[in-house]
Amino acid sequence: LRAVCERGSHGRVPWSMRWQALLWELNRRMMEAPRGSSEDRPSATMPASAASTPASPSTGFPVRVALVASLAAINNLAFGYDVGVVSGSLRDMATSLNLSTIEQEAATSGLNFVAGAGALLMSGNLLDLLGRKATLLAASVLLLVGAAVVSLAQNFPVLLLGRALQGLGSGCGWCACSVYITEIAPPAYRGSLVAISDIAINVGILLGYAVDRMINVWIDTPDARWRVAMAISATMPLIYVLLFSCVPETPRWLVMAGREDDAARALAWMGGATGGTAETTPCLPRRRSDGGDDPGAAAVAGDIAAIAASVRGARTVSWRGIFSRRQVSTSLLVTVIVLGLGQQLTGTEAILYYTPRIVNECVGGETEGCVSAQTVFLISIGVGACKLVGELVAACLVESVGRRRTLAVSNLLVSATIFTIALKFALGWPTAAGAASLCLAMLFFSLGP
Repeated sequence: LRAVCERGSHGRVPWSMRWQALLWELNRRMMEAPRGSSEDRPSATMPASAASTPASPSTGFPVRVALVASLAAINNLAFGYDVGVVSGSLRDMATSLNLSTIEQEAATSGLNFVAGAGALLMSGNLLDLLGRKATLLAASVLLLVGAAVVSLAQNFPVLLLGRALQGLGSGCGWCACSVYITEIAPPAYRGSLVAISDIAINVGILLGYAVDRMINVWIDTPDARWRVAMAISATMPLIYVLLFSCVPETPRWLVMAGREDDAARALAWMGGATGGTAETTPCLPRRRSDGGDDPGAAAVAGDIAAIAASVRGARTVSWRGIFSRRQVSTSLLVTVIVLGLGQQLTGTEAILYYTPRIVNECVGGETEGCVSAQTVFLISIGVGACKLVGELVAACLVESVGRRRTLAVSNLLVSATIFTIALKFALGWPTAAGAASLCLAMLFFSLGP
């Protein structure tokens, strides 16, 4: 027991957790034993407390988990699309609705302010009350309604209402998506799978840039261009609504709700087990009827027991308790706040929303000292592609390099490139230098935060 605990956490394991650590180690060794005979295999009737962590890495990459996580991240895809498409549609929107500069800023960044409120006020409560997948459904409905209101808006107040609904849906979806993927991902692949939520945003940004460009080529009327572009954003949350019944709930929430049988079925399906599954959702395979012994049943039972132990050991902290030193460490609270604010204060959101303005796109027949729409499109695609490449590299390195190191290196490089963007304005650098600075800023940003 001492060897297990010291190897796992350098001897700093509380006595209350050492029994669970021992059970985990025993189950791991049993699962790694030769399976030539029934005596060597873990029994399907093994006590449920004999395992604690999901899915051994030896089972291979969890394809089903990745597919379900991608579906859960489709609301993030819609948010990324919104960022990309608003960047190119803002001028048409302002012309159509006669928006002032301040109103344009409110219509653009207002979504992010309301998204913060949505994540804070809605998602935390809904996640525990309704469940993870139902909260994602609520986010999808808000995004659907918001897209409809925005695309039909005839004045600024209605436009702002639609953007607020989209912001609530985006904030709710961000929080629910991250929690959902974290709770279904095996520990060995958790960092990479959680990155799917951010990768979806970046893919959506690229998609938004591309769709906006195509619409500008095919549609001549400014009023119709931005409305069509904004209406297309409704297709992504609609996909989640249509496939909602195929999304399994997370085993952890099911255990919290006292539905351990459903949790075992969902966990077995996501782990690739061929038996022990039932109709947790209409898309899951039915239970085998041959009554055969399932080698994975013991592992699933142990995983559920570990989740139940984790739920019992978890303590609930109220919003008031977050600011109490007795319940939450002050250093931990400060670290979380600084990381969250630091990510948004880097200015990368402004780069994504205002790329055409930063590179000085030609407007109203201008030709001197400005950049053509085609060049702006190529720069925007480059910015989005660099952000996506950064996310993919981070997803591949996060498990081996670590979170803190990539975060530190990323922030140092982002600071340097943001400074070069400022120099572009001060020194009048050519368009190519400014575009390179924008691309590098997004690449380095995605490596860490």
